[in-house]
Amino acid sequence: MKNLPTELLSHVFALTITRDSYLDQYPQESSNKPQATLSLVCRYWEQVAITTPQIWSYIHLYEEKTEDALRRRLDLARSEPLDIRVDLGDDVDSYETFRDCYIILLDSIDRWRSFVVQGTVSFNEDLQNWIPGLLPSIVEGAYYVDIENHSEGLAAFDYDAGEDVVFRFKPWTVAPNLRRFAVKTSGQFYFKECPLVTEFVISGMGHWWGGSLDEHSWHDKWEEYLTQLTERCPQLETLEISDWWDYVEGSDPMGWTQAHTKWPLFSHLRTLKADALGAACGIPILSKFNAPDLQNLQLGHIHVCLPVPLPSVTLSIDPSSCRIRFDKSPLHAIKLFLERASQVKELNVSIDLADALEIGAERYGFVDERGDDPAGLRGRVTEDWAWIKENIRSVEWVLPETFEGLFLQEELTAESAAEFAMIGKIQRPERQMA
Repeated sequence: MKNLPTELLSHVFALTITRDSYLDQYPQESSNKPQATLSLVCRYWEQVAITTPQIWSYIHLYEEKTEDALRRRLDLARSEPLDIRVDLGDDVDSYETFRDCYIILLDSIDRWRSFVVQGTVSFNEDLQNWIPGLLPSIVEGAYYVDIENHSEGLAAFDYDAGEDVVFRFKPWTVAPNLRRFAVKTSGQFYFKECPLVTEFVISGMGHWWGGSLDEHSWHDKWEEYLTQLTERCPQLETLEISDWWDYVEGSDPMGWTQAHTKWPLFSHLRTLKADALGAACGIPILSKFNAPDLQNLQLGHIHVCLPVPLPSVTLSIDPSSCRIRFDKSPLHAIKLFLERASQVKELNVSIDLADALEIGAERYGFVDERGDDPAGLRGRVTEDWAWIKENIRSVEWVLPETFEGLFLQEELTAESAAEFAMIGKIQRPERQMA
């Protein structure tokens, strides 16, 4: 290694330094350990490390960071584009040096390539202290911030008025070069302008709205948010939404699907990923979503999405050009969903077998433990499998990584699938929704 040219060794160093993606909500702060390790090998390596700005351009600002250390790192990064992660912690106001360090970072804002904020604040308005009004150069960003006032500025108790008041939220950020964005504090839209965004990830949507909304105001909030997405992200190609909020029992989640109008038009959207939207939202959203060129609809935890009793539903897709993929969903829930879809005979479907044969969800009468009722389990899997094969025009069975090959068509029979489920040959793959 001592004989490697400086340029090649510098390139190797750059490849050894891992940096968190904007999609990583909880990164492990490694400080300067990788850089320090490289620098301690020998004097030659130390000189190469010091003159390799790429290994210093990921900057994680957290409570222990000092001003001198931050300035040193910025100097070593030279003119390299910066990946910035600001960790507010649980009580950022108590950190005396944190604000001073952040001001130092702001001096280099024109070099920020990515920007991620995580931590906890008391109110939505507090975020304005940590999110600049102009992010001129970032192409990736994310806000993973827990707001102690869960109303997210939408509806909160006004002690002066003595009643719940809806507070209107005004976005303040302009990000003219932003391409990819993820948000956890998703009850409101944070951008005045972000015209180039092509990928948008939203988690915990309904949770931040609270449980005081009726079915019609839920509809209004979803429609308002999606309207802002279509207006401010006209180039959006991929949208991922997830939630675990199942809201008020006894409400009529289908009450706001009666209007025949669809939601705002996503003219460029090709992929929609919807995971665990909850019974109050899942079916209505899939009925009203307006993306005529959608090619991939990926549904996760579909058993969480089904209201009881399950009504008939017309999916807002073109069955001839859009494939539906089911992840993390029991086969019986998939069958219940598909048999209530009006376009069932025209659909093209992919099913993740590892999750489909992970029988669960007691509310639908599934067998939770595979050993409890072997005969009943075998019969249910066989029956559901046969119904899907008979009624769906095109089915691809997505196999876990332990199998050779990715897709399987007719080689796996219903009987062998039941057997796989019983003896545990199909195991849950460790991966995110693809």
